[in-house]
Amino acid sequence: MKPHENLPQAEDLCQRLGLLHARGPLARKIAQAIPLSTNLPPEQLPLERVRFWVVDVETTGMGPPRDRVIEVAAVEIYDQSPGRAFATLVNPGLALPEFITRLTGITPAMLVTAPPPEAVFPCLQRLFSDAALVAHSSAFDLKFLRHEWQTALGQPLLLPCFCTVRLARRILPELKEHNLDALARRFRLRFGPAGQARGRHRALGDALVTAAVFLKFLRRLRSAGLATLADLRRFQNLPLANVNLGSGPKT
Repeated sequence: MKPHENLPQAEDLCQRLGLLHARGPLARKIAQAIPLSTNLPPEQLPLERVRFWVVDVETTGMGPPRDRVIEVAAVEIYDQSPGRAFATLVNPGLALPEFITRLTGITPAMLVTAPPPEAVFPCLQRLFSDAALVAHSSAFDLKFLRHEWQTALGQPLLLPCFCTVRLARRILPELKEHNLDALARRFRLRFGPAGQARGRHRALGDALVTAAVFLKFLRRLRSAGLATLADLRRFQNLPLANVNLGSGPKT
């Protein structure tokens, strides 16, 4: 018998017994016993078995191709726990506006020796393989990631994507604002020092706080009965008036 050749049968058995919706220690044991290489469709993966990368970019302006990425960061989440982190400056090959320097603390001198997108995005491609992406106000980050991905790699970015703003509006409707600063205050999360690599308006600083927020959302949704990636997608797309998380504990 070849290694793991009986795993599809094990997967099917777990599905029929309802074990793929298990939680806590049992969920972790099942995830370890049934690798991601089996035949379960990605949308049906239990949330504990989805590898998320929470991403953030800093840019020269509001939209590509006129503007480009100058910094990108990604924080891994797997089994409802934080994992690896990746962050780098990116040389955009064009002038850096002064207002971006004032906002981020990134200077033209810092970008001179930074790698170009053609060196950075193959690294991200390897990291993001078989993963789902998460970003705050994801439309902004994703339009830049998709442009740089296509330009550097010659292929579209087709990974599932989730937005913590959209999730926040459904999980925390009582908040007047759902920007990253408001969510950081709500959960008593701190950015690093202003202008530093882990600070506000730096890719890693924003990605770390977004990842912490997303983890809280995942735990809240899991306790409310959402089990799979498909459940998370459906919840994110629900009309606000139709959201009902039940009586699960709030994080």
